[in-house]
Amino acid sequence: MNETAVVAVNAVPVTHNSTAAASDDYYQTVVFTSLLSVLKDQALSGHHHTVIEAIMSIFKTQGLKCVTFLPQVNSSACVTS
Repeated sequence: MNETAVVAVNAVPVTHNSTAAASDDYYQTVVFTSLLSVLKDQALSGHHHTVIEAIMSIFKTQGLKCVTFLPQVNSSACVTS
């Protein structure tokens, strides 16, 4: 059997915190990092509209919890324009 190693596209450090807030921050960071990496990749331009819809949905549902991601989203929007 021929196995190929899979390398993580975007590695986010794992921390073991017991609080739910830290867990929520971790998962939001992973999601935003992944979505923004799709936006930055011109080879995935067919998915850009769906990614933007996903980001907008996250902002609508999470509200102020997502404020920390605004600079990242803004800079990615400038890159893909």
